Amino acid sequence: MVNSTPACPICGSEEPLVIDHDHSTSEVRGLICDSCNLGLGKFKDNIESLKNAIAYLENGPLSKATRSET
Repeated sequence: MVNSTPACPICGSEEPLVIDHDHSTSEVRGLICDSCNLGLGKFKDNIESLKNAIAYLENGPLSKATRSET
């Protein structure tokens, strides 16, 4: 039997999905999990902040190389 539960397009989670919308236009963007929806909200849908967060995770003081040593 094939799993027909849609997965979150951001994280792949199969937890129940919620409607995501653009807060400035109220336009529905799609369905994502609640965790990702809250995460986007914490970043206020700011793409530059999200890019900065990615760069921090990839290159920050606790980069992958540093974390593997602990």
